[in-house]
Amino acid sequence: MAQDYDNLGKSLWADHAVDLSRFVLGEEDVEVIEDLDTEQQTVIARQTDITKRVRVNKQEVILHVELQLRDSTRKPM
Repeated sequence: MAQDYDNLGKSLWADHAVDLSRFVLGEEDVEVIEDLDTEQQTVIARQTDITKRVRVNKQEVILHVELQLRDSTRKPM
């Protein structure tokens, strides 16, 4: 059901972008310049198990280790 409302809302915005933008922003002087890509990247902060700066063959590198002490099928690694 939510998908139907999403599609209807997107269609209304496609047809009435200036008027809806004016309404949402509460401003009369609004110009829709371009449609932007709706796919956005999301960055989620995660804490790692182990992160070390190490030297390997005289070169500094970052060592990142995630420990898995028991079998887990919920979160594939």
